[in-house]
Amino acid sequence: MLSQYKDFASKHKNLWAFLFFVVLAMIALEANPFGQETVGPFDLLVSYPGFSSVAPSHLDVRCRKRSDILDARFPGLRKQKQNFEYDWRHFSERKGELAETLLSAVWKPAFLVYLFVPDEPAGYYFSQLLKLIIAGFGTYLFLKLFVSRTASLFGGMVYMLCGFNAAWFFWLQVETSMWIPWLLWAVALYLTTDKKQYLLLITLMSVFLIRGGFPSVGAYGFYAAALLIFVLNVFHQKTIRSFLQKSILPLLFIALGFLIAGAYLMTLMDVIETSDLTHRGSAATKLEIDKFSHLHTYNPNFSKEFGVEKSVYTGFLAFWLSVLSFSYFFVKNKSKHGISCYVFSLVLIAISIVIGYGLIDWNLIRKIPVFAFNPWQRISVMLGLSLALLSSFSIEFLVRLKNKSSEVFQLVIPVVIVLFLVQFVDQKRYFNQFNGPTPSRYFYPMTPSIQFAKNNIKDYQSIIADYSFNISGTLSPYSFFEWFRHAFRSSQEKQLLETLASGPKSSPTSYTLSARNIDFSSPLMNALAVRYIFVNKKNIAFTKAPYFFKQPDIDNTPSPPLPFNTLRQHFEISDPKTLDAINLKLGNYRNKRFSTDVLVKLYEMPGSQLLGVARKDKKYIDDNAWIYFQFEKPVELKKGEYEFSLEYANPNARPMLSGWSTKKTEGLNSYLLVNGEKSDLSFKYFLHEFNDIYKKNYKVHRLETAVAVAENLQCPDGPYLISDLTSYPPQIQNRTLKYQSSPGDLTIHLDKQSKGYVVIPRPLDHFHAFVDGEKTSIQTYLDVIPAVYVENNSRVRIKKKLFDPLTGHLVSWLSLLVFAALWFVVRKPNPSN
Repeated sequence: MLSQYKDFASKHKNLWAFLFFVVLAMIALEANPFGQETVGPFDLLVSYPGFSSVAPSHLDVRCRKRSDILDARFPGLRKQKQNFEYDWRHFSERKGELAETLLSAVWKPAFLVYLFVPDEPAGYYFSQLLKLIIAGFGTYLFLKLFVSRTASLFGGMVYMLCGFNAAWFFWLQVETSMWIPWLLWAVALYLTTDKKQYLLLITLMSVFLIRGGFPSVGAYGFYAAALLIFVLNVFHQKTIRSFLQKSILPLLFIALGFLIAGAYLMTLMDVIETSDLTHRGSAATKLEIDKFSHLHTYNPNFSKEFGVEKSVYTGFLAFWLSVLSFSYFFVKNKSKHGISCYVFSLVLIAISIVIGYGLIDWNLIRKIPVFAFNPWQRISVMLGLSLALLSSFSIEFLVRLKNKSSEVFQLVIPVVIVLFLVQFVDQKRYFNQFNGPTPSRYFYPMTPSIQFAKNNIKDYQSIIADYSFNISGTLSPYSFFEWFRHAFRSSQEKQLLETLASGPKSSPTSYTLSARNIDFSSPLMNALAVRYIFVNKKNIAFTKAPYFFKQPDIDNTPSPPLPFNTLRQHFEISDPKTLDAINLKLGNYRNKRFSTDVLVKLYEMPGSQLLGVARKDKKYIDDNAWIYFQFEKPVELKKGEYEFSLEYANPNARPMLSGWSTKKTEGLNSYLLVNGEKSDLSFKYFLHEFNDIYKKNYKVHRLETAVAVAENLQCPDGPYLISDLTSYPPQIQNRTLKYQSSPGDLTIHLDKQSKGYVVIPRPLDHFHAFVDGEKTSIQTYLDVIPAVYVENNSRVRIKKKLFDPLTGHLVSWLSLLVFAALWFVVRKPNPSN
């Protein structure tokens, strides 16, 4: 019986290796999916005020530097899963949509797991577990071609939990990086065995790498594969002809992989061409050589220096084993293949360090494809892989020692086991600073406000959420549509949105909004069909009213600072107004702990009669920020001259504060008085007019302690009818059109006398439009919102294009046919054998 088990173990060593990585991955993640736990940054999600009804306010967050998983990654994931489940339930009508989803998902095994596991938190856990297993086992398979299984297991473990994979674990970066060792494995199999079926394996792994979804990391993988082809052929090919043949053939089969991924690549190119990517034109962010020891490469005391982009740590032991890997040259009977792989690893780490740390002319680095538009430090994935490979050669040296006759060398195996344990514990500790278990109940939990909106919102209405839910887009996974979601946008869409809500952008593709920056009176609220606005309760009273005066902005200079000067701004109005607030741009000289509240006092001139006082709490006095000073009650202003002062509530306070100012405009009676003397400056300021638009057009629902929901009472029910595309504000003829919708399919029923443009308040790409069954063109309103012209017709249908772009899918299908034919040819037995 024992011999049978030994037989089975020796025949299935790769299976045991696979299970080894399964166990390591489970221990690293620490979560129990059967005990109501999952993985993911959901502790970060519920730490924001919008979720105070479901999580304690003092909740500890493991890592705060991954908000875009919640607001950019998950909206698409959950939408695809929901659409997949809908298509499955309606199989007979949705076969095409279901086939398209499955054909796309087959190249993304982790996503496929997430799709098919009914319990969403558990499905996400297993999908992430699989990513670790794929990364580790692929590295093991590649190394096993050159070193022993023990050394290969060590290298796989190091790469699986390397700093890049730890820091970017939930992003597409790791969904891509996990395939790099598999492509190297396929290339090495062909070059070391000369079996042509492995050329097709190269193609297959190329497609997986491309479809991983992060182009720059995929490019690093292909560069590494090209380097491996070159190094192995230099060592093993004796003639120029054989060198060229063994170099060109694998590259051609990589190219076939690009053709099979044609549909995906053409969609990606379409996104690039239609998005404003000017912010990526000067990518040059690199690792810092003067802080090398603090970038987690070998320093185990990493907790003080902690960041996603700087994460290079592969364990201090792996680092020193890599340094000592030259010991491999002292191994007896080492193979020529092993030496070539070692040289490849050395060259790979050298190139990665030179580029990642910017050690050569930056203009040369920018000329390398993908490095002009992506941060260079992300090549740290190749540092992690290189260190994993090099450290395995040191383990190989130790493993070979056990074959020596001396009893001392019999201790090698216990030493290697200790090295495995030390390395794993060290890497796990680092990995868990980024990743670990979170309760399943934190996986997008339902709150009273979210539940209220979900129960009442209609399919083509949208929402806006302020910073109570972190970056905009965080509520999109609840099946809401957010115009301010985290996304690539055209320049026209950016300009349009920034007229609706000014204020800080978290990044070129995301927004963090405050109710104070949202223009509730904007016609865009209806044009974009914004039904609900989620706002922090403490700010709902400070929503920004429309302004009736803005100081012309000529230049930018700080005023003389408080408290060493007195500052009063003079202005004149030509018509009676009701003043609600004054908006000033202030600078506090980078003072993060401002010590006094700030007052704006309004006076009527001449005579300096005090009309009102607006007070702003010291915690809101930020540096280089627009500060909204709202008066306790609206102030009636007659035609005439006025002044407002900027001063401290505590006259003894000593911090410095300036108002950002501009040159006084000729012909405009608006200027700054400094110490009572007229200057050539004027504050940058807005005068906001009070109106009751909020009472007429909005209803506020206060369902929780921390947040409130403002409901736009004038919001269209979804698609609406306007007379023409040139008018703004939109002259909505009918905002209650009847419609039916399912994922990717919208049918609108109109009165037969309708004439004008049906506006669909969504950014619609890759859709067909039909009017009474006849295909028609899709136009745009405000250069962003799709619209379809109708005239005495009763039915408009907007349907997603299946398998779009068609050219890309044709290229993919034809390439798959070529792939299948080649597979048949290379697998067909040779009669002469």
